[in-house]
Amino acid sequence: MDIGLDCFPHNSGTTLFEHLYMGIPYITLKDRPSVGRLGCAILAGVGHPEWAAENEEEYIEKAVQLTGNLDRLSRIRSGLRKEMENSPLMDEVGFTAKVENAYIHMFDKWYSRKNNAKSEINTLEDQFRTAEEFFAENEYDLAGNIYMDILKNAPDNPHAHYRLGSLAVVLGQPETALPYFQKAVDLAPEQGQYWLSYIDALDECGNSETAMELLEMAVQAGLSDNSISDLRQKIAGNFSGPSVEDKKFEIDPDEEKQLITLFQQEKYAECEDYARTLLKRCPEYPLGCKALGLALHGEKKSEEAIPVLQKAISLAPKDLELYHLLAEIYIRAGQLTKAEECYLDSLRHLPQAAESWFGLAIVQAEQDRNEMAKSSYLKSLELNPNLTDAYVNLGNLFQREGDSTKAEECFIKAQHIACDYAAPFFNHANLMREQGHLNEAEKLYLKTIEIDPNHLQAYSNLGITLQLRGRLQDAEKWYEKALHIRPDFIEALINSGACLKEQGYYRKSENRYKSALKIQPDFTLCLSNLGSVLKEQGKIEEAEFYLRKAVELNPDFSEAHSNLLFLLNYHPDKTPEEIFAEYHRYNQKFGTPRDPVQPAPLRTRRDLKKHPLKLGYVSPQFKRHSTLHFLEPLLANHDRDTFEIFAYAEQTEEDEYSKRYRSYIDHWIPTVNLNDDQLAARIRNDEIDILIDIAGHTAHNRLLMFTRKPAPVSLHWLDFGYTTGLTAIDYYVADEAIVPTGTDHLFSEKIWRVEPPVLLTDLLKRWEKSVYYRHWKTSISPLEPLPVPYVLIIEQLMPGPKFSGR
Repeated sequence: MDIGLDCFPHNSGTTLFEHLYMGIPYITLKDRPSVGRLGCAILAGVGHPEWAAENEEEYIEKAVQLTGNLDRLSRIRSGLRKEMENSPLMDEVGFTAKVENAYIHMFDKWYSRKNNAKSEINTLEDQFRTAEEFFAENEYDLAGNIYMDILKNAPDNPHAHYRLGSLAVVLGQPETALPYFQKAVDLAPEQGQYWLSYIDALDECGNSETAMELLEMAVQAGLSDNSISDLRQKIAGNFSGPSVEDKKFEIDPDEEKQLITLFQQEKYAECEDYARTLLKRCPEYPLGCKALGLALHGEKKSEEAIPVLQKAISLAPKDLELYHLLAEIYIRAGQLTKAEECYLDSLRHLPQAAESWFGLAIVQAEQDRNEMAKSSYLKSLELNPNLTDAYVNLGNLFQREGDSTKAEECFIKAQHIACDYAAPFFNHANLMREQGHLNEAEKLYLKTIEIDPNHLQAYSNLGITLQLRGRLQDAEKWYEKALHIRPDFIEALINSGACLKEQGYYRKSENRYKSALKIQPDFTLCLSNLGSVLKEQGKIEEAEFYLRKAVELNPDFSEAHSNLLFLLNYHPDKTPEEIFAEYHRYNQKFGTPRDPVQPAPLRTRRDLKKHPLKLGYVSPQFKRHSTLHFLEPLLANHDRDTFEIFAYAEQTEEDEYSKRYRSYIDHWIPTVNLNDDQLAARIRNDEIDILIDIAGHTAHNRLLMFTRKPAPVSLHWLDFGYTTGLTAIDYYVADEAIVPTGTDHLFSEKIWRVEPPVLLTDLLKRWEKSVYYRHWKTSISPLEPLPVPYVLIIEQLMPGPKFSGR
């Protein structure tokens, strides 16, 4: 090969570096910032900006001109490697110093802005904000003094009374809190939280009956809050309601036996008719009401069953089955609050019923009230230590919260109780897989399948585990086994599609996804994955269709949005403005986190000679990956006296390159088992000064975590090549070649320009004393026509029969 032709609109990166190092000149086309200008940035760095064309005509002309003088081409080729070795593109130390200087100036800019903010407390809003900061830092005396100062000037401020009451509760003085809460309620009765805190304090003071009466009055007056059920349960545990005396009914024993037999034989319609006959004669007959309710439920007449079961409960308030059946009907209808009330009612009459505590825990967990759910699960286990599913569900709850140690303890206890029950082994395997302990996960999945050979989910998850370990052919075998048992098992079809894609079998992967969509046409994960594999085949328009459909069906599916944005970078026809508009829509949807953002730590300016600046790199690619050639030399050359380096690694497996990365890092933090809030909290606790995203919209990114603003300064660069779309990220690092002046409006981040080049490679290290082999691979399908400029170049250089372009 004598001349390389860059692809567009998305330029090459590593491929271009490799060609230059092999002494092959490369023609590129200046296209959209920034992915369409990587080529011109690299060529400028090596000292050959003249090989970057402004348009397709010039691109063709430059390629043809280079062939016009073979002696000149030979001289270029013979000296190109030396030019590259002497260029800034391979100056690792100089590049790192340039980047470190940018980091320091970013942090200085942030600090100056914060330091210039007003420090005096001038307004009521300032007073409350300062008091809340003291409260959060457990400086209760200081917080209390400010609230008292507020009341001196505004004695009828309800929120100051409320916060003084809250302060008293925290200090274990609910009696002191009562007058403050009562005053807050009197001044602002529309504030539900004031009522709830007042009622809770009454209960803490032993006035449970008054507390319950007030709570019911408040609910009837329109109080609505997610905490009402928890508070009602708490109060109910402190006093007992009135008992109901058993009643006797004159029903013939044979009639009762006949009623029971009809139900046991699942003759629900006959049972319904017979129960109604008995109830006409004796309307208050408890078993008749129960049988009618059960029969209606058996006939799937759930709405008719509800009032019947409610009456049955009033007649037999100690019949657990009635409460549980009614709760089950409410759960299936999505009415979780009513289901919870059923379990609470049962516990008022039978507080020692382990099954009711277990059911209550399930409903609470479904509503994300995890602390209450854990308490209820533990109560059920206290009453029945052999309740295996309670251990399993409690373990799942601990796992969801990130407490893997307690989760594993629960699963192991469940395994000891029921060693022939698949659920504890399966859930334990899921935990191990999530934690990255893939060998243990594999063994536990195999144990699950040994216990239950038809556990399809275990087959599928075992395949995922093997896929994560790089054993792709073994993974595919387990997906095949699952599909042999059940050909329409959609999860196995999708996982198989992903596995085949990873092996480069794009058409087989495509077929798997399309088979899954025949079963469930609106499965957004499948639509998104299909779009991605179509992109790999160069079917851009078809890929865009499926990705847009996934986003349309599930606007909250951030991964599909990311896949769509990644695809658009390769779209040959869209304008930069059209593409950025999609990134802007992504920011509108996901740029603001749903949960309140905790501010990044506000620290005084450090003396960098004594306290290094903390840098946090977030990436799923601290392993063999194209990012290696840019990122490794940067991390390897960081000034460790000036910077403390943290790696937040979103990866389950490590390789030999991961070990090299670890040697450059002060703190290595695996993040696969952390959700966005947990990871943001970890970064805050680590007191990171500058947080750097390396992934963009590539697979396994953690972009949504950045919206929590866990560090004072954040930036993106290196891997993805374009904006993240998130205004929550402060900077995009670039040079003038990649993001020319006047194109900043195409980025959500502020552009931080450094002296060119903004790219680096470590080819000299990798290629010294090595033999290099080239394997050509492209995302363009062999069946697709070559881009027109390629055809025109070849036609000018190879006159003769018409060139087909395939």
